[in-house]
Amino acid sequence: MNRSISKIALAFCLLTGIAVANDDFNVSVSAVGGVFNLIGLSESGGPRILPGEGGMGGTFSVDGMFPFFADMNLRAGLAAEYRDYRGTESFTLDGKERTDDVIASLLYLELPVLVRTHASPTVVVEGGPVLGMNVLAKYYGTHYSEKPKWSDLKEVSDFELGFTANLALQMTDNLEMSLRVSYMITDVMDEDEVGYDIPSQTFKFQGGFTYWFGGGLAPKNLDEKKTSL
Repeated sequence: MNRSISKIALAFCLLTGIAVANDDFNVSVSAVGGVFNLIGLSESGGPRILPGEGGMGGTFSVDGMFPFFADMNLRAGLAAEYRDYRGTESFTLDGKERTDDVIASLLYLELPVLVRTHASPTVVVEGGPVLGMNVLAKYYGTHYSEKPKWSDLKEVSDFELGFTANLALQMTDNLEMSLRVSYMITDVMDEDEVGYDIPSQTFKFQGGFTYWFGGGLAPKNLDEKKTSL
């Protein structure tokens, strides 16, 4: 797992190094938060393991942007995303029926590659694929023991693939406020590890902010759009 993380980090550094050689290269930091819904979880072929059918969490990312085609830019980077799923469960302990919380905490490293364009001088539209890798999965409940306790959630898939679309409002030349919708087409739970199918594709709805250190548009594109007004 550590080698996989190192490879992703190295790929990002190489991408950044290549892009820095371009005068129009731009760097941003983003922080978004929102809700996650697990699609199809109720159709599980056995115990669902994951609590509830959704949760909350957030994403922090560092991205680079450089010209791609015509008035479009390419945005790619590295993101850390935390997801927190919560629910309750009933179980028998020492001959007594009890109810306790069930918690699943997941951490992913994500590599988004998005095509970015301005629908207007202040409205930005982005979209593209996202590759994710699970680096941490913790579970609190009775799935692995009679008494609720924290354990490694071993049945989580190592990788996931999805698509994201982002609509942003450029509040200043550097600061954007955005709404993001993502759909991960792979399941959170690994059928081979579980032994039966647990449909658990993730739908995400998030909102947050992005700060571009060099401004939200490459200077050349910004000048062209101002000229066209």
